[in-house]
Amino acid sequence: RPFAHCCRDHALQLTSPSSRRLDLTTGSAKAQELQDVDYVWEQTGASCYEVRVLNPKHDKYQSAVKQFNDSEVWPDPSQPGDPPRPKIVKVMQVWNTKEVHEAYEKYKSTLANPKETRRFHGTTMDTACEFGMNPNQPPCNSDKCAVCNICRSSFRVDLAGQGPNRNTPVGKSLGPEGRYGRGLYFSRHSRKSHDYNGDTARDINGKSLRVMFLCKVVEGEQHVTDKLKLQGPDLDQIVRVRGQGGTADSVVANGGDRNGPLRFHEVVVYHGHAA
Repeated sequence: RPFAHCCRDHALQLTSPSSRRLDLTTGSAKAQELQDVDYVWEQTGASCYEVRVLNPKHDKYQSAVKQFNDSEVWPDPSQPGDPPRPKIVKVMQVWNTKEVHEAYEKYKSTLANPKETRRFHGTTMDTACEFGMNPNQPPCNSDKCAVCNICRSSFRVDLAGQGPNRNTPVGKSLGPEGRYGRGLYFSRHSRKSHDYNGDTARDINGKSLRVMFLCKVVEGEQHVTDKLKLQGPDLDQIVRVRGQGGTADSVVANGGDRNGPLRFHEVVVYHGHAA
């Protein structure tokens, strides 16, 4: 793709003029404050947040790797052609804006059962963006980059269903609502989210890399289903925020059908501040 600048890095840095990389000098006050953090992307201005690149010694790094590796058998010997389990090469911690954090906590406080989990999420990325994989590129400001927009301002239900899988035969058959309605889809299985982050695939320095999120999700009261689809009026009677008398805050499909459409667990939440 051609750029009107000397290189890809320069072009994308100019789209994020308020981003700066903080390299933590050993012994500095910032380094002492952020132990086991290699460097920080700091976004200032109206949207003030940080993305911290963790050292493998950091406890959050280790817990993310453990959850990724322990989430299921991967590759599955019962599934010919199942891709090998990727190796995690970098863990970044997003420190959301104050507004995002407060909205999340406020929503959680309204629930009778504020059940909170950590779930995986795969999404899309602007074709010019390499944030998280290219160490010289800050978060971009493209409105087409779901990865950087989630880092900046979290999730938006109104943009749900815009991923590349909507154009697959299954996606087309389910329509714009998706399998369980318009919402934010997560999974306890990293393998499931890997199916949705193909748009982030980049070849950098001889390595094939992708981006995946591990998010706090307020599942609240769950409606557990083994149905292949819940949409429209059927879903209205189940989900509270749809305003038709439902009492559930999330829909959970536990999966387990190794050769069917519900091979993996997934959970859907329907409020923009639930993750």
